[in-house]
Amino acid sequence: MFYIFLGAPGTGKGTVSSELKENHNFIHISTGDLFRNIMKGDSNLSKKINKLVNEGNLIDDQTTTEVLVDALEKMDLSKKIILDGYPRNLNQTKRLEKYFQEKNINEYKIISFNLSNDVIIKRLSGRRLCPMCGKIYNLTHNPPKVENHCDVDNETLIIRKDDHPDSIKHRLEVFEEQTKPMIDYYREQNNLIEIDANKPTKEIILEVLNV
Repeated sequence: MFYIFLGAPGTGKGTVSSELKENHNFIHISTGDLFRNIMKGDSNLSKKINKLVNEGNLIDDQTTTEVLVDALEKMDLSKKIILDGYPRNLNQTKRLEKYFQEKNINEYKIISFNLSNDVIIKRLSGRRLCPMCGKIYNLTHNPPKVENHCDVDNETLIIRKDDHPDSIKHRLEVFEEQTKPMIDYYREQNNLIEIDANKPTKEIILEVLNV
């Protein structure tokens, strides 16, 4: 079973995914995490992705799909798998539908996390990331136990480049332009489950488990 998590950056998809992975045996595939792992290397792909991210741009569809499919090919597709960050636009939606057809995958849930831009900006401004394990924190509603240090490995937390104010604004603009039409596409097909992402994480997790 696939769970496709959609929503603007900062809507809590990553936090919910982490909880489902840790406590409910879900597999969490975040294209952002896949890219960050690649960016640590020194390949041509690493240099290309670093340049795009530093400029506040999204990775092109072909590269994103190839990275995602490569990750999926190494997994047991019969497990409960969350796709977080893919698809991001109609083109990627078509590519994913084609992949599902090729693999005879018929069971998947499309879940949209809905939140206002004002709340998103506030959330992202307080977001911190562990560069070692990838765990995400928020200074207001999900702070670490020890200030500025990861609960898992005590690594010093960082602010991602795309969580700085200018990058946040640009990412929301890209979402409205590219991802919103894709969500409308699923909604028109009556194939979209919409969740109020302003609720507590525990309530959202229960909703996901019961869809």
